[in-house]
Amino acid sequence: MGIKVNEIQIQCKEVGGMFVLTSPEVPELHVANVDKQVAYASVQATLDMIGRMKERLAARNAHEEMQSERRYA
Repeated sequence: MGIKVNEIQIQCKEVGGMFVLTSPEVPELHVANVDKQVAYASVQATLDMIGRMKERLAARNAHEEMQSERRYA
């Protein structure tokens, strides 16, 4: 279960004709689109992707740690 868009603060800035959405609670979040509605509609899918990436990274780190412990045991 990941972060839900209604649980965080979304900040919107217009930069070079693009609407850029970020959140202080999720530093990895960066969504940009020329259409503001499309940008906002993409936030939850992006949060889900960030959550999956963090899970995979944690699993890989745990696996590497386990392999390292076996190697030096």
